[in-house]
Amino acid sequence: MASPASTEAVFHTQMAAYAACDVEGLLASFSEDCVLTDMADPANPFIGKDAVRGFLVGYFATLRNVEVDVTHVAAGEDLVIGELDVTADYVDAPFTEEKPRAVRLRYCVAEEIRDGHVARERFYWDSGDFARQLTVGAE
Repeated sequence: MASPASTEAVFHTQMAAYAACDVEGLLASFSEDCVLTDMADPANPFIGKDAVRGFLVGYFATLRNVEVDVTHVAAGEDLVIGELDVTADYVDAPFTEEKPRAVRLRYCVAEEIRDGHVARERFYWDSGDFARQLTVGAE
């Protein structure tokens, strides 16, 4: 079993890649047989690195100027839980690179670590709050 310090290090390395919108850096932290589940849509997990890559490419295509503040981390031998406060500029329609929408996303991420890689990740967030932030006319 890994130490809590090593599982926490995996998480912090992942969050640095997230802030850099580095798909390959994030993928390097996952096991080949990983499962990534967006708990706003738990019936449709992303299974395996190719599926996770597809999700991440699409996700990062919509964001610019990403800042990740890790507000809390709790780590054990094979589990890490982290809370994130993420700010970014959203550039997907109806917004654009020239006129993005500033957004704030708060996540709780639960990861199962196996052999130094994330084998399973579940992330929890308020998709309704995100939708409200994207409402045209909202400030």
